[in-house]
Parts: sequence; C-alpha cells; structure tokens
Amino acid sequence: MIIKKKLLFKPKKIIYKFILIFLILSLFLTGLGTYFSGNNESYIIKINNEKISYDKFQQNMMNFKINNNINDNLDINEHKLNFFKNQVLLKIIENTLLKQYAKKINLIITEEKIKKTIYEISEFNSEIGFDLNKLKSLLSDIGLSLDSFIKEIYDQLLINEIINIIDITSFLLPYEIENILLQYLQERHIKLATFDKTQEININSVSDSEAEAEYKLNSHKYVTPKKFNINYLKININDIKNKDKIIAKSKEVQEWYLKNIKKFTLPEKKRYSIIQFDSEKEAIFYLNKIKNEKDFFEIAKNKSKDIFSSVNNGDIGWIQEDFIIEEIKIANLKNKNEISKIIKSSSGYLIIMLTEIIPKVEQDLKYFYKEIENYIKEEKSIKIFNNYIEKIKILAKDNKYSFNDLKNDFRNYYINNTGWIDEKNIINIFNSFEIDQEKLNINNINKCNFNIKLDQFHIKNDEFLVFCINDFLDKKIISFSEVKDQIKKQVLHDKFILQSKIKLKNAIIELESKNSPNIEEVMKKFGLIFLEKKTLDLFDDKSDEKLKYLIFNMKEPNYKKKSYEIFIDNEKILLVILDKITQKRINSVDKNILINQLKNKNSKLDIDALLNNLKNKSKIKSKYLDKI
Repeated sequence: MIIKKKLLFKPKKIIYKFILIFLILSLFLTGLGTYFSGNNESYIIKINNEKISYDKFQQNMMNFKINNNINDNLDINEHKLNFFKNQVLLKIIENTLLKQYAKKINLIITEEKIKKTIYEISEFNSEIGFDLNKLKSLLSDIGLSLDSFIKEIYDQLLINEIINIIDITSFLLPYEIENILLQYLQERHIKLATFDKTQEININSVSDSEAEAEYKLNSHKYVTPKKFNINYLKININDIKNKDKIIAKSKEVQEWYLKNIKKFTLPEKKRYSIIQFDSEKEAIFYLNKIKNEKDFFEIAKNKSKDIFSSVNNGDIGWIQEDFIIEEIKIANLKNKNEISKIIKSSSGYLIIMLTEIIPKVEQDLKYFYKEIENYIKEEKSIKIFNNYIEKIKILAKDNKYSFNDLKNDFRNYYINNTGWIDEKNIINIFNSFEIDQEKLNINNINKCNFNIKLDQFHIKNDEFLVFCINDFLDKKIISFSEVKDQIKKQVLHDKFILQSKIKLKNAIIELESKNSPNIEEVMKKFGLIFLEKKTLDLFDDKSDEKLKYLIFNMKEPNYKKKSYEIFIDNEKILLVILDKITQKRINSVDKNILINQLKNKNSKLDIDALLNNLKNKSKIKSKYLDKI
C-alpha cells in the first residue's frame, strides 16, 4: 500500500513503557543502583534549582555507550567524545525541564497509574501475570530501592504526561483532519495535450536587427567568466596511511597494549549485603549480635527494613569498583566476609558486609591485536599529517616554499590539475574546503612559479589542500558577431514560447465559453493533440514534480466544466486538462496511520517550541562543563 510505503513524518515521541524498561535494564547492565543517595554537592549541571549529579551524568553516558555500541577499550576521538557528552547533557536538560514544567503546572501522577505501569512491564510478569518476586529479585540484583524505583517511574510518567497533554492541546479538529485527508487522498484525473508537430507555430526567422537589440538589452549575459587553471595537492590521513605505507610492528602493538593494560582489564567486582535499620540504637544492638557470632544473613532476612534486599538475605548484588557509592566507600571493606561499622545514609542506618570478590582480569592481547594495530597506524598517520601541515605553514609564512619544492617533498602524491574552470566550479573541485572566492583572482593568489602564501593553504578536519594558479583568464565581453547565431536561436525560442502561450490561452477561452464546441474540435482548430491520460495522487513519485505541483493547485472541475492550465518548462509546452477529482479509498488501519502522522507532526512542533521557551527562561549553570 502506498500510504504505508510513504511515511511522511517520523516524530520523536517518548514511549514511557520503553523508557522504563530501558531504565531498569541499563541499571542492571551498569550495576549501579540507588540504594544510597550519597552526597549531592558534586553536581555536573544545575537546572534552575535542581542539581544533576556527576554520577547520574556518568550513568547516562554509560547507557548512551551501551545503546550505541561504543567501545571503551580504545581511545575515542576527543571531538566525538565531546559530541557524545553534549548529546547526553542536552537530553538530561530537556527531560529535566519537561519534568519541572509538569510539576509547575501541578500535574499529578496517581498511585494507581504507577502500579499499572509496573504491572505492564513484561520483565515483571510471569505466566500468571504480575510477579512480585520477579520485581523484588531484579531490583535487588541492581541495588535499587523501592523509593528510588518509584521516583524514577514517577519522573518518567510526568515527562510522558506533559507530552500527552501537548498531543491533546495541539490537536486537529475532526473537520480539519477530514479536510486534510481529502487533500492527501485525492486522485486527480488529467489529460495532457501539446502541439501537433505537423502544425507547429511557424516562426521563419529572426532579423539581425532583432538579434542586435536583444544583445544590447542583455549585454551582461554575454560575458565570459573569470577562468582559472589550477594545480593542487590534496592529502588526507587515509592517503598517508596508504601512500606512506604506515605499519605497526608487533613489538609496537605489544608495548602499546602493556602501556594501556588498564583499558583491557576487567575491573574487580565485589558483592555486598546490607541490613537497614530505622534507628542507630537498633543498628548498634544488632551489630553487637553479629560480632557475637549471630548470623548476619538471618538478621538481614528477619530484621532489615529494606523489603527488597531482605528477601535475599540482604544481598544487593555485584558492584564494580568504578561504581562504588558513597556509603560503601565509607565502609572501606577489603576482605571477604568483612563487616562494616554502622553507616548513616538517607534511608536509615546500615550494616554492610562484603560477601564475595572477583579479582580483576587482564584480557589477552590476541582479542584486540587488530584494533590496536589500526589505532597505532592511525596515530602515526595523524602525526605525519600534522608534521606536513606545520612544515608547510612555517615555510609559507617565511615565504621560502614554492610549489616545485612541494612536488619534491611529496613525490608519493599526485599533483592534480583542474583544467580551465570558472568560479562556480571551484567549489566542486575543492568540495570539502570553504574557499573564499573573493581571494581567487590574479592579484591575491601567486602563480605556481612563485613561493606559496598562507592563503593558498587550507586545512579542514583530516585533510589539507595547497594550490597555485597555473594561468588565469579575466572576464571578457563577447562580441555580437560571436554570439549572433546563438541569440537568434534564443529569440526564435522566446517567440515560439510567447506565441504558444497566446494560442493556448485562446484555446482555453474557447473551451471555457458557454457556447464552446466539443473539445476535439477546439484541439483540431488550435493544432493540439492528446499525449496521455493519467491519474495522479500526492504519493506519486514518478511524475514531474513541477507538473504535479501545478496539477494539485488547479481549481476543482465540476460536472459541467473541466479545469485548464498551461504548463511550460524548457522545451515542454502542455495544455493540462483536469477532468475530475476522486478520493482514494483506504482501509481504517492506513487511515489511522495517516491521521497519527499528521497529529504527531503538529505536536512535535509544539514540543520543540515549549523546550526552546523553557531553555530561554531557565537558569542553567555548570561548574563541570569545561571538563566535558
């Protein structure tokens, strides 16, 4: 079906169920829960009065990397890394602003809605429906407290709710939808006619005086542009890799691997269990019992106030060293089965036990050899590339470097020649370089037998260009005698178009008159013949776009009168006859798809406008921005 094939709009809409599932799975993957609130003083950005912690930013970065399959084992280009960080930061800002706005207008998410959301997440369901044990088990594994879990859901539902409201308030009225659908689903039935070749308008000739008058009137057209013949050397990093035959020896790979062994080391993981109490007095009482050989896990199961870890005898799962949170840092447990002193947290008083340790593991070089080899080649190529640039810049600055020197220094590279080109074609030749064409004249650019100036040298990303002018032709007025025949052809063509328009307008006048004879007689009178009969819709991608635009802007015919228009494009001269308009029939599924696309396009514009407005009115401050 054409409607399905042509998806008109692709809105960025937050689907809360997906977000919540991704939230939970990403926490599971990163091993970072929020049992402990930690210290909120270290923040990466402050959005109005809400601080976003550096830990939260790091977690979002990890989620981004997992979602985009970004490998951390090798260094990421700094430019790319900053781009990724900015993307993550922008998403955090937008979500936070939407959440704050939702709270400001007093949006409420009911307890029932939160429950319903949890019940609908398939990860928490078994064959019999919602399974509380599965929920408890997963939250326990990722170290996520019930309060934190509910808060995350609540915040995401707030964001979703504000977007839903925008969807509703940016609605299209039923009659508006029907009117738009009437346009989208139109089928226009047309006939195309043109002049019979045997009865074409006859314009015998154009006199010399007519041609000369046209030449004088439009003398600016008859000028040859400035032309350049340019020699140039263009080199990118890939050229260096191939032509300079960059290699990475096995010894170099081995040394790089050992020097950067941390990148290939799976960090140490530790598994912890906790017991949570409401009061310090109660915590002291049970810590003494544990010291007197009372079973830690039995107390965790029967006395801990945390309902999720308690069902697993206090177990909160494995936590990597990079993600150890404040309370565990304070505990500073080193040995298996070591038990902490009492730790105060936002959720109460904790006793923490280190139950298992998996030592760090260095991964074998053979799994990363090719990646490291390519990385070393890339680094060598970049170094050579930068050395080339510095050498040319220094010599050009001191006016000591000619294009002949360049040829000798870069014998591995081919010196290109453009042939004769005008200013319009220069950008096509040097497609990746933004060269100021004002500088490209005989006064500013040295010829190839002079020393190179800095403005002949251009760098963009991983590529550089050096060029010089071999030869130059200035603008030149073309004499009338040189273009006389060309002008006569043009005047003849213009006359033909003008006469064709007049003839077609007269034909339309007759066709639209009350006493009009039948269409065949009018066609014969004006020397017109039918070319084709066709049906067009807005999804037709095979028809001439200009012609389609004209057809869908023609006035609607009625049962008595057809609609007529003239279409002229270069040599194409057509009489367009719109016979009738019908409606394409589509099933209810396709109709709903189209309606939703129209609504989503409308609401996306409103969401973007709201976010721009909120950003302009908000105070966004960061003391870590320079670090990212």
